[in-house]
Amino acid sequence: MQLLTKRLSFNKRGRLKSLDLNTFMSTLITDLSALVTEINSNKSNRIEDLKKIKDEFQSLRGEIMRLREFTDNEQRSDGYFGFRIPHTISMYDLSKLSFLSAASAAVRASVSPIYGQATVPVNNIENRFFTLDFRTNEVVPPESLSVSITGTFDKAGGDGLIDYEYDGDVNEGDPTLAFNGMNTHTWVRTISFPLESDVDSVECELTVQVPTQSNLVANAIAVHPHPWKDVDITGLYISSDLGTSFTEVSGFSAQLGSENIRIFFPDQQVNQIKIRLRQRNWRQENGLKVFRYGLEELSLQLIDWDKTYDSSKSTSSNHTLVYKVDAPPSMLFNTLEAFWSSPDFTLEDSVTRHLHFKIASDANGDTILWNSDTTALPQNQTSGVALGREYSSIYVLTTMNWIESSGGANSPFQIGTTPFVENIGLTYTVVPE
Repeated sequence: MQLLTKRLSFNKRGRLKSLDLNTFMSTLITDLSALVTEINSNKSNRIEDLKKIKDEFQSLRGEIMRLREFTDNEQRSDGYFGFRIPHTISMYDLSKLSFLSAASAAVRASVSPIYGQATVPVNNIENRFFTLDFRTNEVVPPESLSVSITGTFDKAGGDGLIDYEYDGDVNEGDPTLAFNGMNTHTWVRTISFPLESDVDSVECELTVQVPTQSNLVANAIAVHPHPWKDVDITGLYISSDLGTSFTEVSGFSAQLGSENIRIFFPDQQVNQIKIRLRQRNWRQENGLKVFRYGLEELSLQLIDWDKTYDSSKSTSSNHTLVYKVDAPPSMLFNTLEAFWSSPDFTLEDSVTRHLHFKIASDANGDTILWNSDTTALPQNQTSGVALGREYSSIYVLTTMNWIESSGGANSPFQIGTTPFVENIGLTYTVVPE
């Protein structure tokens, strides 16, 4: 839209000309009419878009319910014919989560559906790239932020400097949006090629300096890639100074089609972070092959974890969470055939484990059917673990303790960090009621 109305100028104590006033009012009304028309058009389009989205969600909701009913009936059929039924507990799903009634809020394990992780409780979090104004609770981004992005870098594999964006047409976007703590703001980098180009992936390297006004000690990095599950994180590195030497973040491994990730490490000084992102999926836009990738958020944090744990005390006195598992309709649990976790808790030595699991017949854990600290894995027992043939629901209790000492040479956790659980798997049999 372009305005037709122009500002009128009148001389001091000068005569008013009706023609000028009428022309001004006419063009003003024309502009207002055009503006109203545009607003109404936008509103109509928005309403139509919302209707389409609602229709799509309604269709998706129906499809999800159909799949859920299919799974329920499949499990019922498997149970009726005596087959083993697999079941997964995901930390992304809070619908079956509860806590022991005797446990105070301060000791309950923490579950984050953003990262699909359960950890020991969090007392406080200090973010290194932004702060919160205690008066308004608004995010305050750093006054200055040093960020550099390049598609040309050396992977230290002997190939030297290579342009991994292959001289494409680059729209850099605003990388500072990845460090402001606002998940509604996203940094997107766009690389365009002719449609017939044979480029099948692009990759870039982002390096950011931690603002000097921040305390530089940290123990966690979180990465929210964009688009979610559509970008590979091929490298994640930190440096304790402002030099050119970086080390890979301990515990990181390349993420293909990455979701939001959060990595824990012992307290240490972090002056810089370097991350490499790769996009292998492209879209056709206006006759071009277009790669889009970036970050919704890259955060560096110092997390104050609750480190209290006493093996001599009750389960409700330690960091515990409870997940409910329901048998198929009209079925009762018969035998627990297998149990596992991710990360694998059995990688630690049996006497120094930091993850402890119990299967109970009730939500408060009064009747224990299996205990990982005292009983062999169901899959290592001749006949599994008998579940009594009298319960339509069982409860998985997970207790975690802070890692003060090593859990063994193969432990998936580092000393000075929190243990975490991403998912739990069970295999069981059932019988008709």
